[in-house]
Amino acid sequence: MNKIIFILFLVSSLRIIAQSDLDDIDYYNSGLAKFKSGDRYGAMLDLNKSIELNPNLSAAYTLRGALKSGFDDYRGAILDYNKAIAINPSDALAYRMRGLSKGSLGDYKTSVPDFNRAIELNPKDEFAYSGRAIARHALNDVSGACQDWSKAGELGHIESYKSIRIYCN
Repeated sequence: MNKIIFILFLVSSLRIIAQSDLDDIDYYNSGLAKFKSGDRYGAMLDLNKSIELNPNLSAAYTLRGALKSGFDDYRGAILDYNKAIAINPSDALAYRMRGLSKGSLGDYKTSVPDFNRAIELNPKDEFAYSGRAIARHALNDVSGACQDWSKAGELGHIESYKSIRIYCN
């Protein structure tokens, strides 16, 4: 019986040692894998740990912002995107995601510059064009919206063609 207890203690000790050897990138990668697999709770915990270990890892803030958006915490997501952009002003994904979060809050006017910057940094981001199209349409810029939906469609965002049929013809 003592041998079994010792083995269980040894196994749990090895887990603690293995976890203590993880660094910020390990936690980020684990969070990303959990995010992709649908384990949003586990992803959040790993991303929090990654940020705790390295508060300058912009990708961790961007991914955590996406998680918060998935929980409809758009204001919290925007704070994370702001932090990611402050650390890495070339993070096109953070700009696009911040624009989407602002749009989800109905703040279309300030979402357009975020989409503009995302497109400037990544001209092939079909989702940035689609997001900007939605914002432009909400701001009554139908011509600009239709141009953006057309570009998004060219880049592979096939859903944009439905919007063109509804709003542009």
